Amino acid sequence: MQLRMYDLSKAQCETCWNEYGTGCIELIQKNPYSIMRIKGIGFESCDRIADIIDFVLKGTKPGVTKEGKPAKGKIDLDPKV
Repeated sequence: MQLRMYDLSKAQCETCWNEYGTGCIELIQKNPYSIMRIKGIGFESCDRIADIIDFVLKGTKPGVTKEGKPAKGKIDLDPKV
């Protein structure tokens, strides 16, 4: 489950999935603090999720085409991430 990458427990992932359905991943990516209303997910958990998202975003850069121009819809992820 993709939610586990945010360091949530299995029970928290299931609750989040049941509450928000397939939109929960996008919701978390847009605003990780929006899931604080779920039991067991407080500010510290949401702050940790925000840090994970920040770390990943800092490790990405726009992809390039064969011509060396920025590619639309393609990113390159740093292998360290």
